[in-house]
Amino acid sequence: MKESLLRALLANALLLASVSPVTAQAPSLVNRFDRLDRNNDRKLTPQELPRADVFQRLDRNGDGVIEKSELPAAAMAPESPAESAFEARVTEHLDIAYGNHERHRIDLYQPAKAKDAPVMVYVHGGGWRRGDKRAVREKADFFTGRGWVFVSINYRLLPEGRHPANVNDVGRALAWVHDHAREYGGDPEKMFVMGHSAGAHLAALVATSETPLREAGKSRAILKGVIPLDTNAYDIGKLMDLGIGFYGQVFGEDPDLWKDASPITHVSKEADIPPFLICFSRGLGNRMNPQRPAQANAFAEALRAAGIAAEVVDASDRNHGEINQWFGRADDEKVTGAAVKFLDSILMDKPAVRENARRRSGPGIGETFVFMKDYFPGTVDAAGHPLAGTETMNFTVHDGRLFAGLGNRNLPVDAAVKVG
Repeated sequence: MKESLLRALLANALLLASVSPVTAQAPSLVNRFDRLDRNNDRKLTPQELPRADVFQRLDRNGDGVIEKSELPAAAMAPESPAESAFEARVTEHLDIAYGNHERHRIDLYQPAKAKDAPVMVYVHGGGWRRGDKRAVREKADFFTGRGWVFVSINYRLLPEGRHPANVNDVGRALAWVHDHAREYGGDPEKMFVMGHSAGAHLAALVATSETPLREAGKSRAILKGVIPLDTNAYDIGKLMDLGIGFYGQVFGEDPDLWKDASPITHVSKEADIPPFLICFSRGLGNRMNPQRPAQANAFAEALRAAGIAAEVVDASDRNHGEINQWFGRADDEKVTGAAVKFLDSILMDKPAVRENARRRSGPGIGETFVFMKDYFPGTVDAAGHPLAGTETMNFTVHDGRLFAGLGNRNLPVDAAVKVG
């Protein structure tokens, strides 16, 4: 009995958890250990297995890391039906080709019984030179746990992937996902993109520049929202003017290329650009970077000036890596919580709180103003009380008096206020 419980615990602990491969046989617990071991050092750290209670149970010698030798023999045995059922909650489709290059590959995580599910496409970071689609950390578990289809893509890296090759790869991958989403239970009309660092730059660029998706036979309209996690590269020309040499190594010396690679230069009122949730960290200690907040806020202001919804999240309580590593954690209210509200509001076709007013008139009632406020599920007031639905307030001016009504219920006549 104890062995059975331990194996069940391990099944939940060795998180890739949520996934099983396309083949009929589920992966062993040892395979899940290997997938969590992102740096391939044959050890699991608390960052790689962020479940403190489970980590302490498995760290038998208390040295702060888990090695395979610490896994009990039960972990090496064939999986029980209960573990296989747990694994079956999500199917992992690995290395699907969206093009002919070896880097034209995606990993797709499909929740069981997914139908018309939203789709999130993730673009990894790595300074445009390195990185891999496998480095999703908590994101696959987080999104599939909410019923989303989650996709992580590879793209060509420097030097072969110099702009615009890399962003064109991202556009091509997004086009493939849009074409095939329904085969995996996704809804192509509910497709979003996010990225970290260099991947955040590419996510922002593919959503603002018309070219990458157009060359893949699509338009920016296929994207319903964008979440860039901490990039400095919204305005390449500004960075080059500041003499930041790293970006010259990435984008060369051609000002026209800098402009084309800068998301901010593609923003216009005529463009079908989706809403943005722009997250940044200015860094910690001696690694603070004043350009990150400046670039993020300038980009947001440009979007808003063009009539495009843009929110900014200052996540400077963490560093550049942690803003990505912490995404999907239950205690990450600042970035993950903001992302949930942002995504839910778009899926409900309304902002988190939308206020508007309209004016109407009619026989005998003079002028009436109707104010409406919509709330999406999860909204609370200052006292923590839940708010939902639509709140309506009617104001009518008649014979010099102001009449107010909440919803369809007019206030009593003795509540009328004389005006003028």
